[in-house]
Amino acid sequence: MRLTVLFAAALAVLSAHAVRAENVALVIGNSDYGAQPDMPEAARVTEAAVGLTRAGWSVVTLRNLRAQDAEPVLRRLADRLEGADRVLVFLAGRFAHGGGDGWLLAADAARPDAIGVARQGLALSSVLLLAGQKPGGAAVLLGHAPAGLSLGTGLAEGPGGLAAPQGVLLAEGPVVELDALLRDGLLRPETSFAAALAAAGPGVRASGFISDLTGLSGMAPGTGTPPPEAVAEAGYWQAVEDIGTPESYALYLDRYPAGPNATTARSRLAEVAPPAAPTPETIEAALGLDREARRAVQRELSVLGHDPRGIDGIFGRGTRAAIAAWQRGSGLEPTGFLDAPQRARLGQQAAARAAQLEQEARQRRLAAERADRAYWARAGAGGSEAGLRDYLANFPDGLHADEARAALDRIEAEALAAARAEERRAWEAARVRDTVPAYVAFLNRYPESRFALFARRRIDELRGVGGPPPGGGGPDDAALQAREDALGLTPMALRLVEARLDALGLEPGQVDGSFDRNTRRAIRRYQRDAGLAVTGYLDRATVARLLTGGVRPRAE
Repeated sequence: MRLTVLFAAALAVLSAHAVRAENVALVIGNSDYGAQPDMPEAARVTEAAVGLTRAGWSVVTLRNLRAQDAEPVLRRLADRLEGADRVLVFLAGRFAHGGGDGWLLAADAARPDAIGVARQGLALSSVLLLAGQKPGGAAVLLGHAPAGLSLGTGLAEGPGGLAAPQGVLLAEGPVVELDALLRDGLLRPETSFAAALAAAGPGVRASGFISDLTGLSGMAPGTGTPPPEAVAEAGYWQAVEDIGTPESYALYLDRYPAGPNATTARSRLAEVAPPAAPTPETIEAALGLDREARRAVQRELSVLGHDPRGIDGIFGRGTRAAIAAWQRGSGLEPTGFLDAPQRARLGQQAAARAAQLEQEARQRRLAAERADRAYWARAGAGGSEAGLRDYLANFPDGLHADEARAALDRIEAEALAAARAEERRAWEAARVRDTVPAYVAFLNRYPESRFALFARRRIDELRGVGGPPPGGGGPDDAALQAREDALGLTPMALRLVEARLDALGLEPGQVDGSFDRNTRRAIRRYQRDAGLAVTGYLDRATVARLLTGGVRPRAE
């Protein structure tokens, strides 16, 4: 309803103007400067003023504008615009620009800078604002030429690249060529703006409203007097432009869906329409997650039981599926993309789950250590060979594993020292060859040797029966090593793993990024405590658990 009333009022004003319309012009020529180079050709704009007056225009003319006259002359133009149909502004002289505006320098301008220029000239933004009140029937001509002006900080010579308001022709160039454009083109009856510019001199540059249907003197040839419907449409469109809201453009399209301004209305409507709703993709992109932040997301998903198919900082199909599965399980829309609240929620859940897993691992570790100590006291503490081997068979990475192996080494050394020289040489040869046939040959020759038990144990180890634990030099280690290498862990990441193991009291040896027997044993201990597959080698699950949870020392 409000827009309907506004349109009715606007059309009434337009109709009133049509009855008493006149053409208004402002012509200023500054040819004689005090502190700046003179511009003699600017004086000829007074001849243009005479031509405009003869053509029936109401003309405000001023030669050698003084700074104090800038505001009064603009007010005179503004007062005459209310009853005007068309408006022309022709300014000639020295121009300066800066900070998004331009000025015609007054004849008495000194050496203006960006701070004081507004008090020493005529603002072009104000001129264009006034001209924009008559869209479709307005032209602004700026005559200038380079002269090496004396300007202060923040200003440059020339009018600058000002944008013409809607429906206003803006042309600039040499005064002589602009005078010819006005006299021989724009003021000629039935000459459109486009036709007048087509015949203009080479120095004229034009922008803004360049219509081939209408000009400063009326309609182009063949268009004739517009019918009442066209006048109504033009008035309606001017009201739409004055209001400039999405509703006003929509109302115009409802009334004139195929009108001459329909394309422009649709363009304006698109410009002022609200922005499109953000998508899950754009919302996540706005989070600005870098490569390390994405790796953290993948580790958290893995801890929560959603496999991202790699912890590489790249969100591929596996990660998107894992995010969607987590969202679904959390009662969220499974888009596969995160927003800020979801990112925070995922991190909180992962931290809580990591703490829970650490607590469970600690409980298992304490129970395993109690069983370890009890078994050692029962079987290994006595120092018998059978007891020591029984302990190692059940706890190959136990708390006393190193002690048991050292004791067995001493037992073997004692046996070696007590053996006959020939038997000792045969045993040493078998140990050097370290193959099943070598140990079988030794047993065949010395079935009752004190080394027989060692030989049979080693045969079982080489055949994979009761052999060393995974990660301890067994036949499956090559495949496990290849799987660990496929993770692509950097030396920094390997050192971080060792540091985590050391902080947990798992004794991985030196923290140097190089995995040795001690490191493999520490990894097996961690995997056993965490309820993971015990291999002594890293896999995605082990890395995710190690690098996500907090560090709690191994209980003594």
